[in-house]
Amino acid sequence: MVNYVHDEINIEFNTDHVEIVVTTVNDIIGDCFQATMNKVKDGRETDWTKLVVENWSQK
Repeated sequence: MVNYVHDEINIEFNTDHVEIVVTTVNDIIGDCFQATMNKVKDGRETDWTKLVVENWSQK
């Protein structure tokens, strides 16, 4: 079970960092990961582990 309160705080804290990382990651991995990171940044997704695994396997 994911601790959603912790994840929400973490996302808010890391918003600026995520924006920087998104640009770099997009160049390396592509649009699929970019779209996912945008979801994370605006708070629609909170399960980081699931996101990373799904996107790497789909690519």
